[in-house]
Amino acid sequence: MTTLYRKYCKAFLDVILAVLVLIVFSWLILSLLVMYMIAFKFPIFYRHQRLGKNGKPFAMWKFRTLNNDDSLSLAERKFWLGSFLRKASLDELPQIWNILRGEMSWIGPRALPVEYSNLFSDEHRVRLEVKPGLTGWAQVNGRHSISWQKKFEFDNYYVRNLTFGLDLRIFFKTIGLVLSFKKDISLEEKPFTELKNIAIYGAGGFGRETALLIQQINAQTKHWEMIGFYDDGIIQGTKVDTWSILGGMKELQMAKEPLSIVVAVADPAIRKSIVHSLSKCHLDFPSIVHPSCQTGDANNQFGKGCILTAGVILTTGIHLGDCVIINLQTTLGHDVWIGEFTTVMPGCSISGNVKIGESCMIGTGARILQNLNVGEQCKIGAGAVVTRSFAAGKTIVGVPADEK
Repeated sequence: MTTLYRKYCKAFLDVILAVLVLIVFSWLILSLLVMYMIAFKFPIFYRHQRLGKNGKPFAMWKFRTLNNDDSLSLAERKFWLGSFLRKASLDELPQIWNILRGEMSWIGPRALPVEYSNLFSDEHRVRLEVKPGLTGWAQVNGRHSISWQKKFEFDNYYVRNLTFGLDLRIFFKTIGLVLSFKKDISLEEKPFTELKNIAIYGAGGFGRETALLIQQINAQTKHWEMIGFYDDGIIQGTKVDTWSILGGMKELQMAKEPLSIVVAVADPAIRKSIVHSLSKCHLDFPSIVHPSCQTGDANNQFGKGCILTAGVILTTGIHLGDCVIINLQTTLGHDVWIGEFTTVMPGCSISGNVKIGESCMIGTGARILQNLNVGEQCKIGAGAVVTRSFAAGKTIVGVPADEK
């Protein structure tokens, strides 16, 4: 019964309740729109990218509750209608649209900004196994007055114990909180900026570039505490730039403290072997994305452990498998699918509707024309122009490219 509710009934009830609320409270929504127009507060709606189920981004809608002038202080940006809506939790009403679109549920973990994704550990990502909600177990047990750690604990409890009875309990607690008009504290939440220890496996040229990438991310927003490198080919204690070699695979497998690890090894087969050797350890494999990357829209999906360096441009409908590396100034067209552990070297151009299998190596400056398939474990030479599809395991060179 619990599985049936979780997989089918919950989504059905979400839509039914959303339609009923729209019908019953349409007068209220229209009244609020008129009040915004009378107060000359435009734009009326606030739109922000949030993390949905399985980490897929979506555009979440709310009534705008602050003036648009960023030069003013937070207190100066408040206005009476926005403050009222926050206290009554009515600013969330436009999210009914997100529920009807299947992006949200009435009840679930709070939808967090997409930029928080790089900070998540595997335990944090448990909350992404269900749709985010207008209200949830964490929201009715302290809202913004509890720590981030406590919020994640409440969210994970909800995901692991999701039943109709728990949803009903949250629903009635939410009604009580809304009717109580609690103090407006929703603007007082501190951002989730928990620093996480991170290390790099591989202290070669690409590993050092990855260390620079982490520094550039931290220059924008401090996310990571870089602790050093792991590399079996360099003596423990050796200095590489400003960091030390902390050991090799053996020492990394024995790490006891929570640790995020980036495998900065360009060769797909070696990278795959390293990741599989570490998969049973208590390590997190975050995706590292340079601030200058254009990561596209909500239709793009990234696996764990990806590295996207400076100047990468993604469009729409893109899928990156686990531990994919996309190097400098590479462009991916619409609906590109890249399998896990593939490496794309600098300056590549991959056109729309291309599918690339796992563990491929795409050489510097290569071009792949639209609507083509490249099988797994293929190697495409530098500067090659691929004009037809290739089966797995091929070495492809030249202009136009052909099997070597």
